[in-house]
Amino acid sequence: MEATSNQNYIVDSYWGVLKGLSDNIKLALISKLSSSIAMKAEEQKIKSLKLSAFYGALEGTGFPSISEIREVMQDEDKDINQFCL
Repeated sequence: MEATSNQNYIVDSYWGVLKGLSDNIKLALISKLSSSIAMKAEEQKIKSLKLSAFYGALEGTGFPSISEIREVMQDEDKDINQFCL
């Protein structure tokens, strides 16, 4: 990956601040930067999951039918059928 002049400027600016730090601090910063890159890669992998990957995930789960829902939602003051298409 070729760095642009703007990217080089940013890197050089940070290096001006960081070059005076101890080796231990530099290693800690390297570790944090590496971790942040790895986390972004993992997040991208998660975001790229397709809905089809979850097909069958709820297989065997019993969902109530419309008639069961209507039965449970009986309200003496309201007619639930007025909201149904």
